[in-house]
Amino acid sequence: MQWMSGYQGSRASQKSEVSVSNDKYTSLLLILLFGVGACSASQSTKAEQGSVRRDSADIVIVENHVVPDDTDAQRLGELTISIGEAEGEAGRLLSRVGGATRLQGGRVALSDNGSSSIRIYDRSGDLVHSFGNRGEGPREFVGVLGPWKVSTGSARLAAYDFRGQRVTALTERGEFVDVHPLRPQSATPPRVAGFLDDLSVIQVERAWDEKPGELTPVIAHVIAAGPPDWTRDTIYSAPTNRRGFVTTEAGRRVMSGPHFEPSFSAAASGSLVVVSDCASPEFKVLDRNGVIRQIVRWRSGDRTVSDEDVTALYEEAMSGLPLERSKLVEDQLNASPVARTFPACDIAHPLLGDALRISAEGNVWVREYIRPSDSEQIWLRFEDGQLRHRLALEKTVAVQEFGRDYVLVIERDELGVERLREYRLRLAVGV
Repeated sequence: MQWMSGYQGSRASQKSEVSVSNDKYTSLLLILLFGVGACSASQSTKAEQGSVRRDSADIVIVENHVVPDDTDAQRLGELTISIGEAEGEAGRLLSRVGGATRLQGGRVALSDNGSSSIRIYDRSGDLVHSFGNRGEGPREFVGVLGPWKVSTGSARLAAYDFRGQRVTALTERGEFVDVHPLRPQSATPPRVAGFLDDLSVIQVERAWDEKPGELTPVIAHVIAAGPPDWTRDTIYSAPTNRRGFVTTEAGRRVMSGPHFEPSFSAAASGSLVVVSDCASPEFKVLDRNGVIRQIVRWRSGDRTVSDEDVTALYEEAMSGLPLERSKLVEDQLNASPVARTFPACDIAHPLLGDALRISAEGNVWVREYIRPSDSEQIWLRFEDGQLRHRLALEKTVAVQEFGRDYVLVIERDELGVERLREYRLRLAVGV
């Protein structure tokens, strides 16, 4: 495609740049004027890193200038764990996994909605412990997500019942600690971005005021709730994608929004909350109270939406549909405007999950927007704000957790059989 070659060319033409913070600029200039040669070595190091760090009102701003060619993306290493089979004992069958995390010693904890339980597996893929079943009791789940790592009291894992809207704390062995019902504010369950070490759950709620005949923005609210009283606290808000009711050519009134418009994404882990509206290549790092501590920007190349992209969208949406159904889908697609540019990061996909992840080491991973014509997904790894690596995965692989040298993913075969797999990450220096 012509647009893709232009995109890669734009990436290849970018060069490293160096600048310094306003606070330090005067001092650096004086040193340069007096001819102190040591500064050139310091600047050279920053140029090789291809990023800029500066402080502004106690906010660290990191700007990454180097954008490599897509062919520089790295690949997964060897498979180290595989959990899940097409048939066999109940403990080896997975259904609608709601998340997974690796524990000390390499064991893996996951949530299985087929059995409404939290399961723990050893490095051989054998089930060693299972907690919970379906129900509304304190040791039961209706719809379970997670688990996430926490570190408070004896609790080391947190699971979230998205239907019952409550938090269950567990030990690392999967033993029950306690349960905390939340105070739902709407009938629509909020999206869980993650948990902080103190057991606080970070959620994203969306509010929308309908205006007849208009597309109006959805407001994303980041909510924190945790010990001791589990009071809900809105720590961040931002407008996100627009939506509204439109009338199609066939006269149907349907809910719609612009194609390829960005959507809000968030992640939480340790003591950090990361948010992005994905409209531009930027994310913000917040503390538990919603105070912005860091802003990170990067170059994303040409994101212009072409006619070929729109055609690919239609083909993907209508692929395999019966004729009458495909006409209805096309009618609805025609009623929605098309954004001029693609988002910088991906939407919260029902199978792939959110576009942001935070590793146990505090590194931030961002999934680039997956265009209809893309054959794979690209993840960017930021270490203290600096873009360090790019990782290419198959388009349908759902990332569950990034670690220092591993990644947990869900893979589905042609029959829809789920397998949780751990791959080694072999990340070379640079992006």
